[in-house]
Amino acid sequence: MEDSPFFTEDLLTNMNKFFVGEVELLRDLNNVDEKRIKRNYPLLVSLIENSKSMFLLGECNLINDMYMIARSYVERMINFMYLQVCDEAELNSFQLHTTQKAYRRLDRSIERTTGKVQFVYTGKDSVSLPNLNEALNLFTSKSGKEITHWTPISLDKRIDIISERTSIKPSIMMMCKLYIYEDASEALHGTLYGSLFHLGVFSPGTKLLNPNDLLQHYSSLKTTVYWTCGLLTNDLLTLLNEKYSNLEGIYAKPKENTNKAIEIMKKAAKYNEETKEFG
Repeated sequence: MEDSPFFTEDLLTNMNKFFVGEVELLRDLNNVDEKRIKRNYPLLVSLIENSKSMFLLGECNLINDMYMIARSYVERMINFMYLQVCDEAELNSFQLHTTQKAYRRLDRSIERTTGKVQFVYTGKDSVSLPNLNEALNLFTSKSGKEITHWTPISLDKRIDIISERTSIKPSIMMMCKLYIYEDASEALHGTLYGSLFHLGVFSPGTKLLNPNDLLQHYSSLKTTVYWTCGLLTNDLLTLLNEKYSNLEGIYAKPKENTNKAIEIMKKAAKYNEETKEFG
């Protein structure tokens, strides 16, 4: 993405306000008595915490780390939306995965030809968890190894299912996956590309002649992260408004926030084009 006057500090401030405003509305779901919201509300708490971390990292221009937290935000958000529309078996699987993981962490080990490390909780045998046997059976392979993923359905397929079972278009989810998730995954996996991508060295047309150019590039990245994650949050609130009749009023505020942010983006784009044309 080529840096340009489009990415101003004013636009960054507005997109940050948009994102924060959308996230704040997640708190309103705390007392909603819908099973699929209530059982998975900890995901919403973690999303709120993610958003705070993203802001703090962005303020310090720790952009690489900001992307890694944003990746978590994207996947948790898509998971929460998916859990509102998935089959009952998938919903149950999400809960059972937590049960077996909590139990298995009481006795963990890694063994190689050069040595072994093991952590064991001495009170493991006295631990009682609901539906533990069902959980262990579901997440143990025929060879006796742990099945590590909570669902065999890929993130892309989860996006498909969300868009097939609601009026939510997949474009924002796919944009977040393409723009944030892939680069952040490289960063998390410790690749050289993942350590450098945020510097703009792989983006044709990015000016990096002095420190101010890098700050301008960072501003463009932060603006886009806040914008896309704000739109993704709006998708969730739209989905909940559509799915649950008792939450009819929930979409008024996020719709207002999103329309305002879209207008600001349009004005910035128009101004940028006029500046190029007459500058």
